[in-house]
Amino acid sequence: MVIMLSKEYDENRQIHEYLQSIKLKPLFIYEETFLTKLLEKCIAQVKGQDKKVIVVIEDLDCIDPEHIFRILNVFSVHFDSKTIQGENSFGIDTLVAVCDEENIRNIFANRYGNNVDYGGYIDKFYSTSIFHFNYAELAHDYICDRISHIVIGQSPKLRVNSSIEGVVTGDGFLEVAMIHLFDNRKINLRNINKVLNKPIPFAHQQLKFGTVNVKLDDYLIILQLLILAEICGSFFHAIESLQQLTYINNNFPQRGVVFQRLIAVLIAHNGSHNGKVAIKIGEMGYSGTLDVNDSHQVYVTDLVVSGSFGTAGIDSIKIGQLFAVAAKVLELISRSPKLRLYF
Repeated sequence: MVIMLSKEYDENRQIHEYLQSIKLKPLFIYEETFLTKLLEKCIAQVKGQDKKVIVVIEDLDCIDPEHIFRILNVFSVHFDSKTIQGENSFGIDTLVAVCDEENIRNIFANRYGNNVDYGGYIDKFYSTSIFHFNYAELAHDYICDRISHIVIGQSPKLRVNSSIEGVVTGDGFLEVAMIHLFDNRKINLRNINKVLNKPIPFAHQQLKFGTVNVKLDDYLIILQLLILAEICGSFFHAIESLQQLTYINNNFPQRGVVFQRLIAVLIAHNGSHNGKVAIKIGEMGYSGTLDVNDSHQVYVTDLVVSGSFGTAGIDSIKIGQLFAVAAKVLELISRSPKLRLYF
């Protein structure tokens, strides 16, 4: 009897020592180090105050892709591994991962391939369903507010006159463009803040544009497009993003005014400054008369749009067409060295 107890004790000790050696093994999923011990101790102290422990992983999709699924797997294993008290090995009550789930999906596909079942993999990491936080309406309001507070000038104390700010922010173009770019995941609020949280530089000057010099004060639509390009991060990304939004068929009140100013920039690039003008972009033709409006902006009045459908007036212009022409203007702006260095 004594011999059997001794043997059983030796076996238990060997098992215990083996498990301890595994825990001390570096990079093992159940590795126990000073840090994990400290974490367990801190969690125990909080739970001793009759509080729940909630761990939040912020911006999970922004970390190194190599670590994203490793982190999820580690927490999954620890939640499945219960202690004698019935808790997971860390004693955490709830784990919240904050991320753009679409980015996680794309990272997963890039890492494991499009034919691997993402849904079957990811659903083991949440209890019921993914909570999709939709803040689009709040974001739209925020974008409109940021645009209304744009400061144009070298600094808040050296800002240009209010009429220039009124033209840049008052026609609705920046709002519509930014909201559609945001909704289509071309830009985010961080991109917008980086540009609009500081004064937009401006100087009254003649700029080389194509074969002619233009006065920026007369073509402030150029400044609006430069702001969009800065928010998008590059001319290329801004042009590509606007081209991908040409399918949009809804409208906004001053789309005609913005369109007339965009066409005027294209005509100026071709060297025309007054009188009857016409220009062709792809399969679409535009004709009218160059004029200056009450805000001293060059535009094309009596604009007629022609194509395979026949002819139509300015009221027929949709936002998608406006974005297509804006992309064309941006493409021309990107070829002008002086404008490229504007910011």
